Amino acid sequence: MIIYQILLALCYMHSKNVTHRDLKPENLMVTMTDSNKPEDLFVKLTDFGFATFFDPTAKMDVILGTPIYMAPELCNNKEYDCRVDVWSLGIIAHVLLSGEAPYGGKDNAEIRDQILN
Repeated sequence: MIIYQILLALCYMHSKNVTHRDLKPENLMVTMTDSNKPEDLFVKLTDFGFATFFDPTAKMDVILGTPIYMAPELCNNKEYDCRVDVWSLGIIAHVLLSGEAPYGGKDNAEIRDQILN
């Protein structure tokens, strides 16, 4: 339910030519009604400090975000588009399912190398 709701939010944002560029668990808020049923769980995206409007016919090139959630294009200083948000969501899904990050680097350089490989 959590991933589904984030996908819905991303679909809406991307349809309006907005990309978040810093999706991570810390930028999610979850609320639940008193019933404690899964369908009463609501996920909200927060921290739009790195978000931007984009031209769907052009690529972006500003490198920013949290290293462990960055797509390979960002780690490799290549141009990218709104799909970097989907990569970040995949990392979030991994963290939610396993309880740990998919990369075990000691520093940002090692994490970058692991993402690229």
